[in-house]
Amino acid sequence: MNRFEGLKGRELEDAVDYNLFYRPKDGFVGDVIPYYENGTFYIFYLKDQGNSYNHSIFLVETKDFLHYIDKGEVIHASENKMEQDDWAGTGSVVKVDNTYYFFYTGHNHRLEIQEKVMIAKSENDLYHFKKIENLYIEPLEDLSHRDFRDPDVFYDAKSEKFILTITTNSPSKGKIIAKYSLSKDLKSYSYDGVVFQEKNDYFDFKFFNFECSNIFKINGYWYLSFSCQDDTLWVTKSKERFTDFDSGKYGIPYRLDGKYFYVPKAVSDGVNTYMVGWARGRHGYSDSGDGTWGGNLLVSKVAQKEDGTLYLTKVNNLDSYFQTDIKLSCSNCNIDKNSIVEIAKISENFKLEGDIEFTGKSDFGFIFGSEKNENLQGKIKFNTKNNRVEYIVLNKNRNDSFINAELKEDAKYHFTLVSEGSVVAIYIDEAMSLTCRFYEIINSHLSFYSKNTKVKLSNLTFKIR
Repeated sequence: MNRFEGLKGRELEDAVDYNLFYRPKDGFVGDVIPYYENGTFYIFYLKDQGNSYNHSIFLVETKDFLHYIDKGEVIHASENKMEQDDWAGTGSVVKVDNTYYFFYTGHNHRLEIQEKVMIAKSENDLYHFKKIENLYIEPLEDLSHRDFRDPDVFYDAKSEKFILTITTNSPSKGKIIAKYSLSKDLKSYSYDGVVFQEKNDYFDFKFFNFECSNIFKINGYWYLSFSCQDDTLWVTKSKERFTDFDSGKYGIPYRLDGKYFYVPKAVSDGVNTYMVGWARGRHGYSDSGDGTWGGNLLVSKVAQKEDGTLYLTKVNNLDSYFQTDIKLSCSNCNIDKNSIVEIAKISENFKLEGDIEFTGKSDFGFIFGSEKNENLQGKIKFNTKNNRVEYIVLNKNRNDSFINAELKEDAKYHFTLVSEGSVVAIYIDEAMSLTCRFYEIINSHLSFYSKNTKVKLSNLTFKIR
């Protein structure tokens, strides 16, 4: 008997052996703080539920983004209701000399200043941090006392200062990413102005705040990434480091994934750069539920086009994770207009890879759960009329999340579709990635449909772990 037979909802989720998309057995992964040193990626995260008190900060380690070691709690949110870090929030880790400094957000809705930046440090390793008492970086001038969080920090050896970018807002400036400087001895700090500011021509929707900003460099370009609260990951680029000039000298920001890959931050091993975030879950472990805070860890590799534009792709060694080939009824499939073709039965995990090309401007894509009716279950829909790839869920005939992708007719694109449990991610080389969540698809069907479009799938391989 299949061990998933008869399981639904949370029972089914808890039975999944999540490795690739890590999730602690007694809770969920929230906002992450990735750090790399000597061949190991240290991924600190706000743990939701389980043995975590008010999003205390936990740690998992990995060398390959395929296998994770749980190292437990490293910073405990204060259980004193009048302490600043009644709840812990995200931040970053910086090493100066032989000391590790952990900058994080302290949140307490009972206090007049609800959010401040706090610091813990460790003289020896990345496991034993001690909070520095009575040291806080506070909002200055007219910056928000409620939303002042997510410090992204690097150390500037020339000035002997920590440089921080902090997501906040103010009545005079709106939603901003602010720059602060902190002396090496941690005794003085200053507010140095605005790194990035919301503009109406950038965002055609309303959101509450910027979150989890991040500055990184790839091949001569500097990038600023951030998430619009409850929306998606955005990125903009410049030839100069963002903290070295006034607001305004950057390109137009664009999305890197849909809203189910939330608040990722960049980390580099010196060769490759990765975005580390979490795949959002759904209330009630149901495709009809609204999105939750917290989910599974998800990592994508950052790829760069010649003009500096970024997109996300699979991690390099993903192929080594899936080693068992499953024979398909067709490795080269021609899907006529208005038809559905079953590809394979969905197991606990799988990787489908191949090439795709199409003729006709309509829609087509993958169906999760049904081999006969594309309206019965969730879909990844290629909406070529609107140049988008959309995530559509059961009983909601609308896109729940999307990513812009201008795919051309009669051109061949290589794709990778990866699934573990209910987490699904699709990557199209040189184009886009989209993270999705489909519950209760194990032991169901993966199919492909087409509407008024001819599609050719070729060189298909289907592998499980």
